[in-house]
Amino acid sequence: MRLLSYDPYSTDDKNIVELTSLQDLLVRSDIICITCPLNSETYGMIGSKEFASIKEGACLINVSRGQIVDETALIKALRIGSLGYAALDVMEKEPPDEKNELLKMDNVIITPHVAWYSEQAKEELIKGVFREIRSIIRSWKGI
Repeated sequence: MRLLSYDPYSTDDKNIVELTSLQDLLVRSDIICITCPLNSETYGMIGSKEFASIKEGACLINVSRGQIVDETALIKALRIGSLGYAALDVMEKEPPDEKNELLKMDNVIITPHVAWYSEQAKEELIKGVFREIRSIIRSWKGI
């Protein structure tokens, strides 16, 4: 397996992944996982143009933010088969409208935006908060 990454801010000097352009990643990847933040640069980042060049039959996974993917373009790509599957932990509108076509498609899996949750993740989150509080208090006291 070869790992590709599109990250305009990365300098990956460890060569863990092959840094490439978004266009190249879409053309070459069997599985595309979106994990970027939502901001002015990423809003609508995956739309009709991107789906037109995506590798036929690829799977799109979005665990980031729903507005990064244009749902109308996503539905069209799934319907015509240029995109094989989609796994979504997020949607453009949450909760989704009950008439949203994605809810009825056999080649779509939707989770309720809790895919991150596990007892271990919850415990680590709580521990992390307390580590930060301790760090702040120590910096105030000069410890």
